[in-house]
Amino acid sequence: GGGFAVGYLSCRSHVEARHGALEYLVIDFPEVCELARPLFPDDETIQFASEASAANGRRFDIVYSASALQYVEDWKSATAMLAGHEAPYLLLADVFAGDIEPFVSLQLYHDSTMPHWFLNMEEAISHLQECGYDLLMKEISRGVRRGIVDRLPMSNFTQERQVPYAWNLLFGRAS
Repeated sequence: GGGFAVGYLSCRSHVEARHGALEYLVIDFPEVCELARPLFPDDETIQFASEASAANGRRFDIVYSASALQYVEDWKSATAMLAGHEAPYLLLADVFAGDIEPFVSLQLYHDSTMPHWFLNMEEAISHLQECGYDLLMKEISRGVRRGIVDRLPMSNFTQERQVPYAWNLLFGRAS
């Protein structure tokens, strides 16, 4: 879910000044990597890969998943794989979770639909704890969606299924 590495340049400008060279690995679909790679033609600090195995054997300071878990049916295996890298920090951005029973819905996306999972927040936090991570920060993922600031357009769901906000969750490796 690294996409076109939108956060990379901002991350690089903040990290390199304080900590030295940054290495940034994006893992996404092959088509996305093929389109994104030319955006950074002479930048050796960013790499694109279409297989999660590209991360095997590498050490990371932070593992970051941005707005991707909602499209993964087996989110527990995906987050366990991310946690398996044993980075000091795990940042899950734009997580669609709340005090709800988990469910899946079809999301309208331009002219097509795709499955979109909504998670139970306590189950997600508990699962990451089982994977060796403690929740350090939980904040609303702010943004404008369809001209609406912050609140998700959920009026098509019953009140029990509505998740008004997506969340940014920062976990730290348990000691």
